[in-house]
Amino acid sequence: MNKEIEAWLYSNYIQLYAHSDLSGENINDFVGGWLDFYTSHQAYFITPLIRTQRLLRETVGFNRHDCLEFICSMIDRGFYVWLFVDKFYISKAWAFQKQTHLHSILLFGYDKSEGIFNAAGFFDSEGFKTIKVLNSELIQALFSPKLIESFSVFDYMEYIFMYQFNPKGKFYFDINCVKDIIGDYYLSRNTSEKFYMNRNILNGSYGLNIYTALKEFVEYRALIKNIDIRPFHVLYDHKKIMVSRINYMEQNEYIKDSLKLYEMYSLIERKALTLRNLVIKHNLSKETDYTKKIFLLIDDLAAFELSTLDFMLSKL
Repeated sequence: MNKEIEAWLYSNYIQLYAHSDLSGENINDFVGGWLDFYTSHQAYFITPLIRTQRLLRETVGFNRHDCLEFICSMIDRGFYVWLFVDKFYISKAWAFQKQTHLHSILLFGYDKSEGIFNAAGFFDSEGFKTIKVLNSELIQALFSPKLIESFSVFDYMEYIFMYQFNPKGKFYFDINCVKDIIGDYYLSRNTSEKFYMNRNILNGSYGLNIYTALKEFVEYRALIKNIDIRPFHVLYDHKKIMVSRINYMEQNEYIKDSLKLYEMYSLIERKALTLRNLVIKHNLSKETDYTKKIFLLIDDLAAFELSTLDFMLSKL
């Protein structure tokens, strides 16, 4: 991995944020799902390692006749094109001809002879993957009436985002900054208060307080429908990157004698995986016994991570 990318990666993805709306239905700010990593802005806007362009569809005269040519021209210039579509019109998506599903996809290649685009995204239960999308399907998905209607509520869906790796970008790992944000996570501080001059403070649960919010979320969702698995994927990803961060800091001599800490966070990672799998089992069986086990494991994770972070901060 590029050293600058590695330094940026392990300087970020530390703080977690849980939205105050348990239903998730009123989350229309562009910060992610109900539970997500907290960033002051979307990561691809602020990293010096990615060149980013963001344009309104109307700015480039985005229409049915020349939209595909515009996308092709950006790909030819070395950009990835990220935009919102209605997956109702994409034949390889689970929502095809079933229901409106407005979501983003990443276009990274095309073949004019085949009349297709190469796309990456979440199209079915298999998770993130790449597929081929027919030109005709892409046009329908881009100009879905439901998608156009959504622009008045979710304005970010009206943008076209273009990304390109910046080979001249520089970023250096700052252990003091990392320690500060780990401290925010440990003390459940609202990290958005550090950036109030750029955007309004984002209220919700931060850091270790997300475990309490997670129990409320499980209790609320279990009563009315399946428990949304996505927050538990995020939680598991958080533990995986914490383990990798410890390894990175040891290798680069920001921390010494980290074996015990590494083992402690590796155990947290395994517990988070077990928790995610318990939620899957609950959704398949609907047995209340799994709900009780989920609550117990959340409490166990919260207590063990608290003591682990206490130990971690003493070594930084």
